[in-house]
Amino acid sequence: MSKLFIYLSLKYLKIFTVIFAGLILFYVGFDYLQEAKTLPNSANLRMLYLYYHSMVASDILMPVALIFAMVATKLLLIRSNELVAFYSIGYTKWQILRPFIIVSMILTLIYISAHATKYAYAKEFVTSISSKGTLSRTTRDLFFKYKDYYVYMEKLYPVAKKASNLVIFHETGKDLVEVIRARDAYYRDDRWYIPSAQKLLKQSEIDFEQKVVETFNDKSIEILEGFKPDILDQIHKGKIHYSILDAIEAITLLQEQDSNPDKVYTALYTMTIYPFFAPAMILIIFFFVPISSRMLNVSLFSFLAMLVTLMSWGVLFLLRRLTQGGVFTPELGIIVPVLLIYSAALIVWFKKAR
Repeated sequence: MSKLFIYLSLKYLKIFTVIFAGLILFYVGFDYLQEAKTLPNSANLRMLYLYYHSMVASDILMPVALIFAMVATKLLLIRSNELVAFYSIGYTKWQILRPFIIVSMILTLIYISAHATKYAYAKEFVTSISSKGTLSRTTRDLFFKYKDYYVYMEKLYPVAKKASNLVIFHETGKDLVEVIRARDAYYRDDRWYIPSAQKLLKQSEIDFEQKVVETFNDKSIEILEGFKPDILDQIHKGKIHYSILDAIEAITLLQEQDSNPDKVYTALYTMTIYPFFAPAMILIIFFFVPISSRMLNVSLFSFLAMLVTLMSWGVLFLLRRLTQGGVFTPELGIIVPVLLIYSAALIVWFKKAR
């Protein structure tokens, strides 16, 4: 690792941190001024609102901040004449570009990894605090099929991992064999635990001299293995707030039930494919930045570079929204645009890198 690489990487990281923090503060601060009157009168909830909203802001602004930081870093090198000095002593364009690409790739991978945690659900917490004045999320009247079970939940609490007033129908083939009624159920150890329930059990062989349906109370029932409350909540609402791991599990579950998983694929591609547009845009813009301020109006160029960045980001954001609405398939609305940007980056590389 050369001294040039370390020097440019540290400078890029420093400027990225300042720009990223500034964008988040502006985004959260502006939103807070609008929502302050409607937020609950609780210091703890307001602090949590700002905390989770900063996560939402970082989720939106991270790719843009990576590109802005590259532009700002290179313009700083131009104004100090460092860029001309680097080229004059024999450094190539690739040696100057490499720190930006590698650091942005690493930051993008960290950003994607964060979506495997509860970071992906920050928007849900923000909505819960602003609309309900609490961190709990409640879903009502949920009915779904899972394997041989048809399940009704009057209320589902994804954060508390709890459900209330359940009715579960168990079938084998086309025969209804069991009905379970329970007041509460809790998700733990990758399955739903029912502490106490009333069971209606149908006899496998009907004998008119005996009871066809037997009713009794049962305790410590474990059922619905692998069906997480967050997945239930998101599938029911048709929203796109999944973590990466939950999205993969949701796709598997939906495919098992012969349901359309396109909305979940949209969420998964948004978290794993979409962020990679930033390193490609960095490569494209890098080669159009002038070497010296004498060759072009630097202020005008910085404005144009940021305008192009925002326009590209806006188009990708619009395509994401249209894909979430079902206008495009996840592959056409997310993967194809990112591939087109990478194709443009390769063309620019082969034409400008020499």
